[in-house]
Amino acid sequence: MSNEELDALCETRREHITEYVWAAIGIAVGSLPGTAALLHGYITQGTAYGFRPEGLLQFGLFCAALSVMYSMGMIARRRARRLRDIEADIRMRA
Repeated sequence: MSNEELDALCETRREHITEYVWAAIGIAVGSLPGTAALLHGYITQGTAYGFRPEGLLQFGLFCAALSVMYSMGMIARRRARRLRDIEADIRMRA
């Protein structure tokens, strides 16, 4: 295997992790105003604040999007590290 073939193999992206991260970022940005309004109302009025279902739904979407972004980032980082290690092992053998 030549260096060019090894470089091409290591650069190939077979997963759609970046697309999932961008989708989660879009959901987080879209639900941020409702989440901010919900948290602001709760902080200023305390337990007397009346939670609306759509506000709670936006808050849930925001939390879910943050968890997807975090988990996909960890997966991408782990896969990139593993790919670099495999590439280094192959280069050492050649």
